[in-house]
Amino acid sequence: MYVYFNPNVTHVEIERCDEIDYTKIRFYVHDEVVCMESYVMTRDWFLKLLPAIKSTYDKVTVIPVKPIDE
Repeated sequence: MYVYFNPNVTHVEIERCDEIDYTKIRFYVHDEVVCMESYVMTRDWFLKLLPAIKSTYDKVTVIPVKPIDE
């Protein structure tokens, strides 16, 4: 796994759902999404990936989400 790198990225938004091990990462340049990645990963893998993202980009927001009930 790699972390997307773009020196123009102004912020990163991460949606994490622990109940279904789902992570969606959006990379923004100002208000425009320039890359979006989705992963199925355990919480352990997510906690290993998060420091790499935080050390690469200045503004990182993690948003916990719940699965959608049907």
